Amino acid sequence: MTRAWELFTADPALTAAEHLRCVVDLPADLDELDAATRKVVDRFLCRARAQGAADGYIARTRRAWWRVGLRPPAPILATYMT
Repeated sequence: MTRAWELFTADPALTAAEHLRCVVDLPADLDELDAATRKVVDRFLCRARAQGAADGYIARTRRAWWRVGLRPPAPILATYMT
C-alpha cells in the first residue's frame, strides 16, 4: 500500500490487489542479474532516472537509489494519523 485511501477502501480486510500499485524490487548489486535481464533493467533505470526517480529524498538516501528492499507483508494494516 502506498496511499491511505488504499487502506480506507480495504474495509475489514485487504482481499484484492488490483487497485494497488506495483513495486519493482531490484537487487542492490545489479551484477547478480543475468545479461538479458540486466539489459532490460538498465533500460528501465535509464528511463526512471530521466523521469527524476533518482532525485527524490528517499532515493538519494539509499545505498542504491533503485533498491526498495521489500519485506514480507504486514499481518495488520492500520493508520496512524486518523
